[in-house]
Parts: sequence; structure tokens; C-alpha cells
Amino acid sequence: MKPPVRLAAALLCGAVLLSVVSCSDPASVGTGLGPDSLSGGDPEIRNIVPSSLDTARVAPLTGFAGSPLGQDRSWRFLAGQVDDPLAGPIEADGYIDFFGSENRPSTFQDLPASAFNVELRLRQSYLHGDTTSTLAVQLYDLDGNAEMARAPADTTFASETAPVRSETYSVAPTDTLVALSLPDAWVEEHIATLKDSARFDDGSFDGFRLTTTSGDAVVGYEHGTATLRMTSESDTVDFQVEKTFTHVERGQPPALAEDRLLLQDGVGVGLSMAWTDGGIDSLADANVLLNRAQISVPVDTSLLRPPEGSDFVRPLPSGYRLLATRAETEGTPSCAALQLFQLPQRPGQCIFPTVPQWVPVAARPVADRTFPVFDRWFVDRAPLSRFRMEITARASSSPSGRETALRGIPSTTPVVIRTDAPSKEALPRAILTVTPL
Repeated sequence: MKPPVRLAAALLCGAVLLSVVSCSDPASVGTGLGPDSLSGGDPEIRNIVPSSLDTARVAPLTGFAGSPLGQDRSWRFLAGQVDDPLAGPIEADGYIDFFGSENRPSTFQDLPASAFNVELRLRQSYLHGDTTSTLAVQLYDLDGNAEMARAPADTTFASETAPVRSETYSVAPTDTLVALSLPDAWVEEHIATLKDSARFDDGSFDGFRLTTTSGDAVVGYEHGTATLRMTSESDTVDFQVEKTFTHVERGQPPALAEDRLLLQDGVGVGLSMAWTDGGIDSLADANVLLNRAQISVPVDTSLLRPPEGSDFVRPLPSGYRLLATRAETEGTPSCAALQLFQLPQRPGQCIFPTVPQWVPVAARPVADRTFPVFDRWFVDRAPLSRFRMEITARASSSPSGRETALRGIPSTTPVVIRTDAPSKEALPRAILTVTPL
């Protein structure tokens, strides 16, 4: 614990400065401040690189149920396989189920199965891979109810061993609308369920799994516009989506240089970092006041873009998320006390809202949420023990802090982080602006 006089001064100055920082441009954090009226010295910028940098895997939540709202309007599920020269082989299976409550025309009840055409209709919203390849898609009935809501990407759900038809569907990765027609035998088997809402919803139909047997692309399909369409000569019924889920697996990626780390969305490979070598502690013990504090995780975007003229598409990152684990010591403040969001169902995990304007070149938290963490660190001890940066694909660059703290929509986007460089500005680091007393 610091001496009482130092503690009082630091708390007073920290409180005043926090109100100033909260109104400043986050992109300016770490720049020179000029003379500081709170002290007699000039501000100094200290870039402190983490003592440990490594990857850690936590499967993202790729399942969603219900009608999409807000951020979830752009929710999608993925299906396909791609061999990315940077990230290696990636495979995604998509799962989808529908509501059976749509009103059927009275004429449906009297028509035989042969009078109907049934097709799964999907609208493409994401592409990772070779735009010229052709995907061989297979469709399987699910075997039992699948609890897809908020399911992590490493979950598996049982499906029938035989596809709904022996021939594969041919799908181009650039197709805007995909319509997979169900075979006559499938319609005959399910006609009673398709005609009856009660049978549809009681487990007689559990949805589909989409997978591919060949091709070189992972495609994303919109959750909200997916339908199971049933048509007769005179009428059409569209069964609306109830829930979707994406299962993602990754093979062995190519070796990168020793000073690079590969992160991967979908399978949840994120960056783990910690400052445990005393670098921040020694600065806190020096005769200085903390003016500003920021965390920056630069991304090596030079490796993300495919060669010019290539038919291969690799989506650039559209969002990042920063989390931290609370220190396991008595008196450690809660996430709320540190002005951070708490990860649901995980009291020990705090979430920093991030600045969308920095994407894709860096992950940076909102400045006024970083200052309380390091201000507490300077006054007492580290309130957070380990930090994690992960890719969380966003549909838009909304400045809302809460949206940047939410889970991302499913993607397979890779990211490369440098762990060694001549300049610290290219490395993950804490950027602390201090004024000597």
C-alpha cells in the first residue's frame, strides 16, 4: 500500500483527470499533453510491453435462437470448407431449424405429397475463400431437438447418417440466393408434419445440417431471411427461421515466423497477455502521477490481404473485443467498480468497450474505461491479472460501447499479431502517460 499522502494526491488527481479523459478523442491517447497544471513536470509517455504473449482458445458462441433484433439483425450461420494460405484448413457446418406455426391454406390439407415442392432458401452474407470454386453441399436431417441458443462453436448436434438426397447440391460461393430443393422422397416422408403445426413443433421435424464435401470457400447465410418454402400450384407457405448454429473446426495452420502469432475467429483462438514482470509496478512506485492510460494491440494487416488479382477472398477483421480476468486477491474491485462490463455468467471476467474506428489496424479500449484500471494499479495493486484480445466480427462500426462488448457474429477471419519488433509501437502494449512530481 502506498503512503497515505501519495494515495490521497493520486486519488484526487485521478478523479479530476478521469473526467477530462472521458471527453477526449480516444485516438489521441498516448500523444503529448504539454504542461500539466496538476504538477510541476512535463508528461512522459511510457510504452510497456506485456511480459507474456501467447494464444489461448475459447470457443465463441455461434448459436442464436429467435427473431433477430438490433445487432443480431445481421446474424448468420456458416457452411463450407476453405484452405487458407495464412490460416490453414477451416471447416464449418451450419445448422438451422424453423417455426411450424405459419398458417397453411385450407387447400393444402387435401393435396397429395406429389403436389408440393419444398426448398430451403438461403441468402448469402459472407464469403471466405476462392470465388471461382464450386461447393458440393449436402443436407442432413437433424436427429433430435438441438439447443442451439448461445451454443459454443465446438458443440455438435446429432444428425441422420444419410443425406436427404444422394446427389450433392452445387453451390457457387458468389450466389446471392441459394435454393436447395428437397427430394420427392423427403417431401413424402414429412408431408404430414409440413401440413400440421402441432406435428411440426413436437419434434417430428428438427431442422437440417449443411455441410460440404468439396470446394474451397466458407459461405455465410443470413439468419433472419432463411426460409423453408412449401409451394403448391396455387399457394406458398414460408416457414420462418427459429434458430441457427455454426460448428467450426480448424486443421494445422502453416508455420509463421517466430515473432508472429495467428489468431482465428470461429474456433476462438485469441491473444492472451499479462504484465507480471513488475514493469508497471515499478512505474507505479516511482514519484509520478498517472495522467492517461491505454492498451493497444496492433494487428499486422500486411499479411491479411490476398495478392492483388487473386480470386481468393479473406475478410478483413470488422471488430475486436478485449477482456480481462479480475485478480484473485481480497478487495479486488468488481467489473462495475472499474467501469467495465461483466461477462454474463462469469463474474471474474470484465469486458472493455472498444473503439470501432481503430479496426482493423488495432484493438483499443475506450480510454475512459482504461484509466480506472491503471489508476487503481498505481494506487494499490493490479486489479486485473490477465488480458485477452479476440476477433469479434461486427456488422457495423457503431460507436456504442455496449455493442463493442457483445459477442460477434460468426466468422472464420484470421489475424496476425507481432511479438517482437524494433519499435514498441508495433507490439501489444500499455501506453501510460505520467507526470513526474
